[in-house]
Amino acid sequence: MRSIKYHRPRGYSCGTGKCASCLVRVDGTPNVRACVTPARDGMVVETQNAFPSARRDFFAVVDKVYRRDFDYHEKFIHPRVLTPLYNAVIRRMAGFGKLPDLKPISRSRVRPTIIKREVDVLVVGAGPAGLAAAAAAAEGAATVLLAEEADREGGSLLLHRDVGGRDGTLVAAELLARVRDAGGEVLASSVAFGCYLTDGVGNKMPAPGIVAVLTHERIIEVKAKALVVASGYHETPALFPGNDLPGVMGARAALILLHKHGVLAGQRVALSAPATRHAGEDLAKAGADVVAWGESPVVEAMGGTHVERVRLADGRELRVDCVLYAGDETPRVELLQQCGAPFVASGWVLVPDPSKLPPGVFAAGDVLGASSPLDAMASGEAAGESAAAFARTVRPL
Repeated sequence: MRSIKYHRPRGYSCGTGKCASCLVRVDGTPNVRACVTPARDGMVVETQNAFPSARRDFFAVVDKVYRRDFDYHEKFIHPRVLTPLYNAVIRRMAGFGKLPDLKPISRSRVRPTIIKREVDVLVVGAGPAGLAAAAAAAEGAATVLLAEEADREGGSLLLHRDVGGRDGTLVAAELLARVRDAGGEVLASSVAFGCYLTDGVGNKMPAPGIVAVLTHERIIEVKAKALVVASGYHETPALFPGNDLPGVMGARAALILLHKHGVLAGQRVALSAPATRHAGEDLAKAGADVVAWGESPVVEAMGGTHVERVRLADGRELRVDCVLYAGDETPRVELLQQCGAPFVASGWVLVPDPSKLPPGVFAAGDVLGASSPLDAMASGEAAGESAAAFARTVRPL
């Protein structure tokens, strides 16, 4: 893969489809996130935004010629008569791939079916907090719908082999069984992408309003008496020169590769900070050689088409093929914002104020700030019980 502006090499970075470093063209459709798209027989995968290929991209010359602070949007405007020509060339060299092919796109993909659902409690996110919330709400006699954007429930539980002395995958399976045994419905590969506080004719609705959930087959307009948002967080890259080289990735991304796909992120691994030690220990057990454990931070990553060396704060240079960072854990608060939730500062990020959420809206787990899986589960249990109790006070929808 190549970046859209300077055509620098790009590789696996976040593992959750949030960083746009792995966009490819699949079966004629551009901008498909390779890291979260299952491979299947007959799939046609092509590079995009590169010529003639991502490995040897002619357009990468711009990264060699232009100085680092060069902005062609400001420089290529004189003489103005040539501006349309400049823009045409820039559009050709940059952007997010070509328009989709028309033939492979069926009518159902152009306009998906829309169905309407009414439930007592909608839970968004099936990590430790969301699973615990859905289980508690369903066991509290509420009708529950649990939506998870990944293709498997469990979230960070799947990446920990010690959750209170137990394997996280077993904990996730038990929570999921609780949800289903209590009558809860679970939708994987389903994205809750919007909260709407007006109905189809413009009438205002109280939160949580209507939450739109996109599945592979349809859009579900969910009207719930209570909403639990357990959407978690995403990692932002650590800031040092070369942090965008292929082979430099988030610690969670490396754990996803290892525990979900059975793939080592690298053979010689450097940790950028002590916060990545858990990932380093798991990779070391799987056979990787961890050459730096984060006591001295990484201040620069170096290489060509991939990371080859790192420089540490103590001056050492080490040969590596993988660097794991632990950037800021930024809560995914978009859905709560759309519900009208207020926020407070927590370090460098904003988190929802749980004491001032709109009636019927609850938050749990990492969206309230980074926590351990056990803390997230406790937060989810409390939110699920509160959501079920609130739903009992609301008249039928």
